[in-house]
Amino acid sequence: MKNTPEAEAPNNFHCPKCSGVLKRKTGTRGPFWTCSNYPDCKFTADDIDGSPMLIPCPECGTTLRYGCNSFGPYTFCAIKELHSSKESLFFDVNGKEQQPLPPLPEPKGSFLCPECKQELVYFRVKSGPNKGKMRFGCFNKEKHSDAETHYFTDRDGAPVL
Repeated sequence: MKNTPEAEAPNNFHCPKCSGVLKRKTGTRGPFWTCSNYPDCKFTADDIDGSPMLIPCPECGTTLRYGCNSFGPYTFCAIKELHSSKESLFFDVNGKEQQPLPPLPEPKGSFLCPECKQELVYFRVKSGPNKGKMRFGCFNKEKHSDAETHYFTDRDGAPVL
């Protein structure tokens, strides 16, 4: 017998909307799951390690979607109109409420770039070895002699120039 998708062992994943069998398919963005009752049922779910992600949104019950950014993997519900806040909701990978990032500290004043005299931006680093740390930056590359962004270490709300 050929190893075709039809010949694979049946799965135990059922559509939360109509109880149809979910089928794993591959699209332009990779694998995903869809209901076998398509086009009558248009349910889809993200594929996580070969299984459909079937975690419901704690507020509206719609199936959460999976995403990943520089802070790591997360789940979210983008059906804004079904939420009391009228905004997308974000959760950890298990569908639990995400712990918010600590509030951004305030800089201890306004500081200027030593080269171009533009005001420095105070920000939290999103990735790399300094991820999560605060830094100052001047993004006015065209006015710098090396045509590069200049970054400065944060020391208690003030840049180390």
